[in-house]
Amino acid sequence: MRHILIIRFGSLGDIVLTEPIVRQLRKAFPDSQIHYLTKSRFGELLSMFDGVDRVHLWDSEATESKLVAELRKVGFDRTIDLHNNIRSAKIRSSLGAKWVSTRKEWFKRFASVRIKWLHTKPNHAIERYGRALESLGISTNLDLPRLIVGAEFRMKWAEFKVAGNIPEDYFVIAAGAAHDTKQAPGELWDQVARLIADENGLRALLVGAPNEKASMEELKAKLGQNCAGVLCEESIGLSAAALERARFVLSNDSGSAHLAAALGKPTLALFGPTHPILGFAPRGARAGFYSVNEYCSPCSLHGKRHCHREQRYCFTKMEARKIVEQIKELISKDVDVQ
Repeated sequence: MRHILIIRFGSLGDIVLTEPIVRQLRKAFPDSQIHYLTKSRFGELLSMFDGVDRVHLWDSEATESKLVAELRKVGFDRTIDLHNNIRSAKIRSSLGAKWVSTRKEWFKRFASVRIKWLHTKPNHAIERYGRALESLGISTNLDLPRLIVGAEFRMKWAEFKVAGNIPEDYFVIAAGAAHDTKQAPGELWDQVARLIADENGLRALLVGAPNEKASMEELKAKLGQNCAGVLCEESIGLSAAALERARFVLSNDSGSAHLAAALGKPTLALFGPTHPILGFAPRGARAGFYSVNEYCSPCSLHGKRHCHREQRYCFTKMEARKIVEQIKELISKDVDVQ
């Protein structure tokens, strides 16, 4: 095959988990051109993939016809649809190339949420993506995600760090998430930051999205002297550079957890209303997760549903000491970090 197109529009974590697919395709078809179609805001993320020859960016339905015309000019031999929704199906059918797509295992995930049939465990997202390659005769034994931060982003982080008076040695609390319901309470992060500061003097850099700036500033005030600064910029590359230089990363179930794990950092993700059973735990040489396995968790596929109980026990039952001990275990894990 001369030209291959991968489609995955979002979100950040889901795209990170497609990286092993790119490397497997590169290995199987070393002379092919590998193109990737995603949303514009994830362009910087794709620059950290090793093996993508060209990135195509989707902005809106208004520009879709122009995008399809551009893709047709390439003359793709195969489309690999790792999103498999109405929009990706429309685009892939417009190209006239043979295609394969991922299976979402919707029923297994639905059963895990609504019926609690946890014995119908869905496959991890990476494994689901990998199965899309079976019809191409490619091995589905995939490596862990691996990202490479560019020099320009490292330089931007060095400048940001100096301007913000951020210390050389720090750890990251990625306290944001796509939905408020997936965010651990500030009291828990405060307890964790106090324990870490008392034990080794490290302070926390708070990392979030631009729309989380206000909540990050509130958390900064709560942490007080145990906070090293706040990073809530548009640039995914800048955030990746900050995560790369951190001692370790604590995160909600969010894209930051996947980003950090793919950078080889010791990473612990907190799962509250969501659950690793749904197949989206971060994958990395030193990545792990923490859940109290409350009976009602997971309560929805994406963590959007507001809690019906008197408090969010899936978070309030979490213990700061256990979080600290678990990240210590990941740090000391004897592995070859990517």
